[in-house]
Amino acid sequence: MKRLGTQQLIQLIKTRTTAELKKPTQEHFAIAFGKDVRTIRRWQKPQKYRKLGRKTKIRGYDLQNLYPSIQQAVSQQEMANVLYQQTGIKVNQSTISRTFKRYGITRKKAAKQFSEQDLEKAKQFITDNYHLLSLSSFYALDECGFNLGEVPRYGYAHKDSRVVIKRPGKRGSNYTLILLIQNVKDKGVVHWKLIKGGAKSEDFHDFLAEVKFPTDKENNLLLDNAKIHHANQACIKTGRLPIKELAVKRNTILKYLVAYSPQLNPAELCFNFIRHHIEQCQARTEEKLKLAIEEAITLLQDQDLSEYFRHCWNYFSEEIRPNKKRKPINWSKMLEVKIPWGKCKKIYPSEKWKGLGAIWTQNTQKFVSVQKRIREHVLRSWKLANSKSVKLSI
Repeated sequence: MKRLGTQQLIQLIKTRTTAELKKPTQEHFAIAFGKDVRTIRRWQKPQKYRKLGRKTKIRGYDLQNLYPSIQQAVSQQEMANVLYQQTGIKVNQSTISRTFKRYGITRKKAAKQFSEQDLEKAKQFITDNYHLLSLSSFYALDECGFNLGEVPRYGYAHKDSRVVIKRPGKRGSNYTLILLIQNVKDKGVVHWKLIKGGAKSEDFHDFLAEVKFPTDKENNLLLDNAKIHHANQACIKTGRLPIKELAVKRNTILKYLVAYSPQLNPAELCFNFIRHHIEQCQARTEEKLKLAIEEAITLLQDQDLSEYFRHCWNYFSEEIRPNKKRKPINWSKMLEVKIPWGKCKKIYPSEKWKGLGAIWTQNTQKFVSVQKRIREHVLRSWKLANSKSVKLSI
């Protein structure tokens, strides 16, 4: 069957009645594409594509049997043995490795969580207080311990040799750093204090009393459930106000985290940065330790600490991260096709169209193709002959 040109196809469509175009038949497609009716019928049949190569031994439903072994961080050979015991499928370690690579499963450093943590309460706490991320009067406080024997944990060496880092046999005195940060993009470290030994109720009370908040607005302070954060009688014995009364006096609302949830406190991320800097400096005296902490905090002042807050409070929502390489299809853009005049000359490409199907919308009275390429192909045939560019919207 001879294919029609653009003008002939337009004249053919104009001669068709509205009733015929509401229910296009295979003959209409055969005339439009210059093909036989049997060819159009063959294109409409769903075709099963067979993947080349040998069949995979482990499929998605078989991979579920390996999830307990994956969580326990056992070897891949042990995973193969577990799969054989449960499903009777005998595979090698290399098959397990290829399967993990196919499904995007990699070996990572495990993020440790306390078994006593109540995940439902932690998620509900974030849901109830998520609006605090939009406030600059949102603060986080925590304590961290250091000693005078810190050394780097990583180093460089040849493949056939070890990395040896010398450290003193006596770690020296222990020190506690109390840190207060703010949910801002610049200069987020509000106050810090280094205490020799462990932090006591008096130390925390004095720290909270001498903090100078940037504004007089109502402050929201995020902290964990350490005993010194709830001190009452210990403060009264020393002639100090209880912690909660002091917070009311300082116009501060204390937001206590759910128990065993340090991953929700952004101050922990700052401690990781500070500890890494101290390990590189290898401070062996109290003066050098203070100097290393000052240098680390100076570097922290240039960072966007609001991202630290956002990262911690999006902790549970990032457990399953989307694949960045797979971009979702923007269907809204597919509904609007702009056809340049130069491309309209090549109306019938040589590629065979599969899965052909179409509908006629009575509201817009425009021809709509189910497949994207078929839709663009048919829309090009509906162009006006005297227009330079046509914008067709569905």
